[in-house]
Amino acid sequence: MDFLPVFQSQVLFRGKDVINHAAIVGVDVRQCSCKEQQSCTKEMKEQAADCFQPCWSGIREVNLCVESDSGPRIQKTNISEVFRLSERAIAHKTDSLSSIIPNSIRKIVETASNFGICLKTCFLKKNENGFCFDRNECQPLILEMKAKRTLRRCTRSINWKKEAGELCQCSVDAGLS
Repeated sequence: MDFLPVFQSQVLFRGKDVINHAAIVGVDVRQCSCKEQQSCTKEMKEQAADCFQPCWSGIREVNLCVESDSGPRIQKTNISEVFRLSERAIAHKTDSLSSIIPNSIRKIVETASNFGICLKTCFLKKNENGFCFDRNECQPLILEMKAKRTLRRCTRSINWKKEAGELCQCSVDAGLS
């Protein structure tokens, strides 16, 4: 069984669960204007760059906004919960995939998972007083199908073999074997 296509399909499948479970039932918020969304997206990119600059190289700008500052009311999503559930979904998939990946690669996958957790922790710490979207009292409209297409396009844009090779070399250089 080829590890990468299985991993990609599971990340896409889990994306739906993450979005659904992060929804705050009964709470709505104004949809962000494009100006607000651009400002918040810029701030989030700068914060994440402080944690790890190259992570943003494969991410395209989210464009799920409206032109006016008085956008429609949409269901609010708990952004911290999205991060938590995403981490849990990836950790679960890493655990379940451990039976099909060779022992020699298992440490690399675990290291990559730990790196992702570290990145998430750093990003949440930078936003412990609230995300930019929260301060603006708005959020982008996250549509499940658009999120899946974006994630699929993003995962396809990543050169998995190159990234895995670099991670492997980095792991070897760090003393993992």
